[in-house]
Amino acid sequence: LQLDSRDPAALEATLRCYNGTPLVSLSTDSDSLTVLLPIAARYGAMVTAAPVDSADSLVETEKLVSAAAACGMPPERILMGNIPENQKSAVLSLGVQLEPSC
Repeated sequence: LQLDSRDPAALEATLRCYNGTPLVSLSTDSDSLTVLLPIAARYGAMVTAAPVDSADSLVETEKLVSAAAACGMPPERILMGNIPENQKSAVLSLGVQLEPSC
């Protein structure tokens, strides 16, 4: 189950009811990282994000990994998409997973 909601109450209500490990779509903006990420971490969800600016994908991934660590979420629970080839090894070194390319 993949959830995509910017409404914290809706996200929390769904995560509370779901039996399994859902995937929560996030952006790397401050609202997502300070409000939605802690909710996802509390319920043991995985998160997926795609950098807004692919040139800054490493910086955005580092920001997400840092915020996740502050919530007790390990980097293995983060799935990143839309990472340019020349940054994939650096992003992988942070311990995150990459979405398969189509």
